[in-house]
Amino acid sequence: MSTELTIDEMRGALPASVRKAVTDESLQKINATLSDPDMHDRYRENLLGFASIMKEGRIKFDSYVSAVKYVSYKLMAKTNAESYALTFPEKMKRHAALQKTTKDISSYVHAFHHSKLVTLLLEQSLTPSWIVNQDIYIAIFLDIFYKTLC
Repeated sequence: MSTELTIDEMRGALPASVRKAVTDESLQKINATLSDPDMHDRYRENLLGFASIMKEGRIKFDSYVSAVKYVSYKLMAKTNAESYALTFPEKMKRHAALQKTTKDISSYVHAFHHSKLVTLLLEQSLTPSWIVNQDIYIAIFLDIFYKTLC
């Protein structure tokens, strides 16, 4: 089985209003991250599992992908700064090149961590999966129930 996400898989997990935002370029970035064996399963699961967040309003797909990556690191017990650095290595290089202070970088980390999207993702990650996916669990239960009756 291929470990790479396909456009059909990603679009299938997203609300109809944002499906067109999935491009080949964005999918290549996602699959590049999925090639990291330490992050693969968690990141892939979170990308598909948190997709309902996109219904919350006008959220850019690239912002969603970055936020999911950040939250995935947070759920692995990384600090805010570590999660930010792993999510945005290019920004960290740019900050270093511009000789930004630790205090300045911390303000960017703080702002990103407290953004609406990251907050929504962290809140959803605290909700048990059987509650978030209640409709799926009910469908499975009913299917099993009906099979046992027949």
